[in-house]
Amino acid sequence: MSVQDTTNYKVYALLASFGLSRQQLLAVAKEAELHELRQLRMLRLTFNLSLQEAQAELAAYDECSSRQQP
Repeated sequence: MSVQDTTNYKVYALLASFGLSRQQLLAVAKEAELHELRQLRMLRLTFNLSLQEAQAELAAYDECSSRQQP
């Protein structure tokens, strides 16, 4: 039994073409309340990052966001 990849890679290429920064993409994903795994996948596919790079980017964003909250 094979697993079919249903990812629409054109969507991620389109996201990349908008010129959003990683932080901007995460802000949109957080606002949409997307699951952390989806946020990681978006980072990886949009910016061609490794899992470790995406995790580090997400952790840095979360840390920065927590500092800005009163």
